[in-house]
Amino acid sequence: MGSNAVVANYGMQLLVANALQSNPRYVETALENLHYLLGRNTFSLSFVTQLGANPFRHPHHRPSGADNNPEPWPGLLSGGPNHSRQDPTMQKLPANLPPAKMYIDDQAAYAANEVAINWNAPLVFLLAGVLPAK
Repeated sequence: MGSNAVVANYGMQLLVANALQSNPRYVETALENLHYLLGRNTFSLSFVTQLGANPFRHPHHRPSGADNNPEPWPGLLSGGPNHSRQDPTMQKLPANLPPAKMYIDDQAAYAANEVAINWNAPLVFLLAGVLPAK
């Protein structure tokens, strides 16, 4: 599903809207989306590998799982919570969980922990867009 991609894309779109018509609320809201991705969420979990005090550690990313390094490759954005339970690992979660809690940090949980360039790209845009100008 890539719910975190939706969050990153909304943040990116807010920054584009701000470039077209300056509004500090657009930037503030884009920052809130970034805060969510980096740990201000129901899990207190950074959905970006090796970033923050409590990053997710088991992306559905074969190179990260195949090397001898116990940590995953850095900078990967997890797909995030997914109410659809499209894989056997996600199906093990309790049935009564609310959609925002439908997440497990497990490499086999491709429905929640897959990584993709079209999810990381808006994250990079969002990060670049909120960094202070030099």
